Amino acid sequence: MIIVAGIVLSIMYASIKVSYERCIVRVAYAITGLGLFIYVLTEVLSLFGKMNRFTCTATWIIYDCILLALVLSQWRINKMRLTDITHEILAKISAKEYLCVAIFAVYGLFICLLALRIVPYNWDSLSYHLSRIWFWTQNESVGHFTTSDTRMLGTPAFKEFIDLHLYLLYVKNNDAVFNLTQSVSYLFNIVFVYSIARRIGCTFKGGLFAAVLFATSPTVFAESLSTQTDEFAALWICVFVSVLLELVYCDDKLQLNKRGILRLCVLAFSLALGILTKPSGLFCVAVFFFWLLYICLKRGDNITLITKWILLVAAIMVITILPEAIRNIVTYGAISDPWQGPGQLVLTIDLRYQIVNFFKSIGYFLPGVLWPSFNQIWQHMVYYLGYILHIDVDSLIISEGGNYHDSLIYKIENYEYDTATNSVITILFIVISLVAIVKCVWYFICRIRKTGSTSNACPVRVGYSTAAFAAFIVTCAFVKSEVYVCRYMIAAFGLLAVAISFQIQKVGEHRSKLLEGVVYGAAGLLICSQFIGMTNYHMGHIFVGIDEERAKAYYETYNMSEYESVYVVLKQYLEDKGETYHSIGLKMDAGAYSYPTLRLLEEYSDSVYFIDVYNSSSKYLDKTNVPDSIVVITFSDMGDMYSEGYSYNGYNYMRDGQLSGRCNVFIK
Repeated sequence: MIIVAGIVLSIMYASIKVSYERCIVRVAYAITGLGLFIYVLTEVLSLFGKMNRFTCTATWIIYDCILLALVLSQWRINKMRLTDITHEILAKISAKEYLCVAIFAVYGLFICLLALRIVPYNWDSLSYHLSRIWFWTQNESVGHFTTSDTRMLGTPAFKEFIDLHLYLLYVKNNDAVFNLTQSVSYLFNIVFVYSIARRIGCTFKGGLFAAVLFATSPTVFAESLSTQTDEFAALWICVFVSVLLELVYCDDKLQLNKRGILRLCVLAFSLALGILTKPSGLFCVAVFFFWLLYICLKRGDNITLITKWILLVAAIMVITILPEAIRNIVTYGAISDPWQGPGQLVLTIDLRYQIVNFFKSIGYFLPGVLWPSFNQIWQHMVYYLGYILHIDVDSLIISEGGNYHDSLIYKIENYEYDTATNSVITILFIVISLVAIVKCVWYFICRIRKTGSTSNACPVRVGYSTAAFAAFIVTCAFVKSEVYVCRYMIAAFGLLAVAISFQIQKVGEHRSKLLEGVVYGAAGLLICSQFIGMTNYHMGHIFVGIDEERAKAYYETYNMSEYESVYVVLKQYLEDKGETYHSIGLKMDAGAYSYPTLRLLEEYSDSVYFIDVYNSSSKYLDKTNVPDSIVVITFSDMGDMYSEGYSYNGYNYMRDGQLSGRCNVFIK
């Protein structure tokens, strides 16, 4: 509850302190301030090796008390003004908006309750996301440590900072609480999408359609019930764009007064925290940055002031990211893990690769209820495009995780957290893009022939919709295509949903209300079909067993073989032995489910750490440690490989039993 209180009080304080801003901008300020507090708190406590349950709880209580005092103080000072503001806000809300708020509150409660009933089951979280949280808790620091899977270190960690606080405060009883970070981010993202739509000129109906289109996108919905990071990463992009729109649509030019500096800081911190969460949204940021720059130059903003803004934002971002960058430099000799960062991008100046990569990625979004076999047609088109451009479609430059044919041919509409299709929003994107291309071609033909109404403006203007479509295209083009690419696109989907809704609204205003209604109706039917299907699917992941069976839920979706060959036999061995060790050395192959194993071993040992590590994290290994017992877990069956025992740090360990071909235990 103290974290919930912190969120509510932060929003209340921002609403009072910066009452001159729009409501959603105040929420953006509050979220940024709260995120910065968690980040700084975690880094400072880790610096002193004191990131534990007591210090975490005490600091949160102090934070809440300070915020409460500030809120009460501001309330007393501004009571009359706040009353007027409250009446003004309530007067602007119509009955249908009240109804939508009530429905959204019920929906949000449903999402959070559903999330709390789903045990973490995705492969990434169980192999490294949650595992590093476990080690941070043991070490009382988010500093790097020895690990057999360097993704525990190199993957951007800010979302796990939030989860670390949840782990220290709540997770010992129910680790489904980890899902709430994504669930709450999902709900905030819906609000931001609606608010962005209204800010650019959408009506209530248009804003509602944009929010529903985004919220019911299968990837977006699935991620809200998982322990992945993409919803949380998208939240920072939504915060950034919400504040950026205030700079685009403001009556004044860029300034460095109190209001301008606050906006500048929120832009910088939201970008930095977004990078520390997942940098895939930076392509959206880049496009919207150039749009803002274009607007500033067009309206005659001072060049020197623009330069100062850019330099200040960059400086704040660098300072914020510095602690994580220093850790990575020490570990990898680079700002980021080379495999985790540049290795997932299409980094070539040959634009043919980006073109093919774009169409490959679109193919992963399309399969749906409208045309289940569309992937086969799209696949042939992509390979033919590669043939025309003389590009290998399966080149490692534009492929991550396998052959395009093998990945796409069996891809049907599904609702998995990382491979869900997004057919409705993608089809609308394609249709609107084709219409825009045809209109542009016709416009230029008329200009060249000097026929028709030459006074008409170009059908494509440099506005929000152009920026959102460009952001989506650039992200699809530069993020390596793979079957999991859908979840990297959540921020782009949110911004795109707004642009799509705005373009549909323009059809009704300037062309045909009937056509607008047909589009809404057709999209609505597909959305309802998707929503029913994905709700039924995710309800099937609800954990209904007793606590003793909880571990099985980690494995049963993807990895039951490891549950039977590793977890079950190791648990039985430890229960039969009934001993508690001072320390256990763990040698475990990367990719195995380390989190359930660590939760099991902590019941029988004071500490657990990896041994015999031969990667960039080996520098953190304390070679003076001598574990009481060693557990060796391999990714595949190794037969009788360890029959002669195990030697570590000059000590010989005798095998106490080969529990399976994948799991061996050794004692001194």
